[in-house]
Amino acid sequence: MNESMLHSLMHLFAIIAGINRETVMVLARSFVKSYLEQELSTKLAKKYLSIFDFYYSEIEAPEAKQGEDRPSVISDKIPVICGEINQVMHIGNKFRILLSLLQFMKYFESSSPGEAGFTQKVSGSVKAIADGLMISDREFGNCRAFVTDKFYKVPDRESVLVVSDDTDFRLTEIKHLQKDNLTGQILVIQIPRADAYLFHYTGNERLELKGKYIFPRHVYFLPKGSSI
Repeated sequence: MNESMLHSLMHLFAIIAGINRETVMVLARSFVKSYLEQELSTKLAKKYLSIFDFYYSEIEAPEAKQGEDRPSVISDKIPVICGEINQVMHIGNKFRILLSLLQFMKYFESSSPGEAGFTQKVSGSVKAIADGLMISDREFGNCRAFVTDKFYKVPDRESVLVVSDDTDFRLTEIKHLQKDNLTGQILVIQIPRADAYLFHYTGNERLELKGKYIFPRHVYFLPKGSSI
């Protein structure tokens, strides 16, 4: 990700974290720290974690100083940031941002199973951002189902490829590549409008992309001409 994308992403992470108070901030910061450490060098990860902290403090400030309603502060910021992103970013980069936010959402859903109201607010915020980035409902549905490991619920099932050792794979609408001795599954989805492929791995083998470790269940873009 380039600098502009990372700044936008930190701002959007902070907005979603701002839906609730300190307990959620601890979860949000933990995710952002882990996410950055997987994507960047140690030095850059620290830099952008500080930027996330700055944006979060900005969200806190208006409510503390002016008594503004927190949801309105958050909802007012989303269209502004999305408008800025739309002016400078290619559709592929907008999908990169969406995929990162969906992983953020997935993290909250798994970390707060008893907080249905809160997770619905997080999901609604991510959908509002997708709308603001001019990503269609169907594209959003494809990406959401893929990121949450429910690839069989992807609306465009013909866009999905499963790589596994399963010799009895029976989902006929989904493409399957049988790979002997592969533990788990490599799941791939095509995003036609971005001319891109995404993938994530659900097993426990050590797989690499361009010499870098592939973290299980972390969604990656598959560069053209690369190999896993």
